[in-house]
Amino acid sequence: MIFYCLGIDHRKTDLATREQAYFKKRQILEFWRQPARKAEVLFTCNRIEIYGFSQSRSALEEAVSAFKRELAPLFKQAYLKLGTDEVTGHALRLACGLESQILAEKQIFLQLQSWLGEETFLWPLKQLWLEVLAKTKGLRQSLALEGLSSSLSDIVLEDLILNTGWGLRKKVLIVGTGKVAESFSETKFPDIDLYFFARKSINQARRLAKNSAAKVFLLKYLPGQLLTADSLITASSSPHYILKKEFLAAALTLRKRPLYIYDLALPRDIQPQAKEIPQVVLKNLEDLAENFRRHNEALFQSRQPAEPISFTASRGSV
Repeated sequence: MIFYCLGIDHRKTDLATREQAYFKKRQILEFWRQPARKAEVLFTCNRIEIYGFSQSRSALEEAVSAFKRELAPLFKQAYLKLGTDEVTGHALRLACGLESQILAEKQIFLQLQSWLGEETFLWPLKQLWLEVLAKTKGLRQSLALEGLSSSLSDIVLEDLILNTGWGLRKKVLIVGTGKVAESFSETKFPDIDLYFFARKSINQARRLAKNSAAKVFLLKYLPGQLLTADSLITASSSPHYILKKEFLAAALTLRKRPLYIYDLALPRDIQPQAKEIPQVVLKNLEDLAENFRRHNEALFQSRQPAEPISFTASRGSV
């Protein structure tokens, strides 16, 4: 039995291409969930990865080729990991946060736990991933990654403060109630007033608000808060734009100063044309790439564990 991983991520595939792949999510899942193809698909904002196993190299290559033809050209830059050692090594790096845009971040570990918890998860792959996650905590400690960990919320709020000035209170509106929104609710930045806007789960928004003494609203009340906000952050799981250019332009007609909008969702929440509005400074994950680079360089200025570390399976080939 041969394990393999086929994927695209933020390193080699641009945001627009990854977004188009996300729009094909149902098609991707239907392809790999066919009985003859033993595979599970991981979706995060930075990657789409297929983990599978096959009885023969020829059957594996046939499935990969058929998938690339069906989804062409979205997976043109896809990487392929083959064999237990290579797949496990990649999985360990991923779980440790060494494949993330923000090196050493912990969020990916929680995403992997949630993914692995799906009831229909194929057992051979689940066994491989259970071993990976069990090793991850010890690896993070041995590599001294725990003290280096940062989050997406840290990067975004640092960028906002640099652009709007230190020492002034910031009114930050957050649309979404998932893991990204939760990281903002746990921020340690002073002088940040958070307002959570729920598209569906008002109770989840209230739970997040308890972490930071934030206020909670339904999304329909967003326009009334945009005029006095310093920033709007979106991180929903919507498959389509939730805020279009026309909506924002109308809501910001009377606004005189810049509104910093950070679209952290994939697929994106904000129609890209919104950056044409004079009062709007719109940034997405790709626009923050330089922030990630500077942060990672500062984080690992004395050592660079991300590249030399090579993880391999300890239980041998399967």
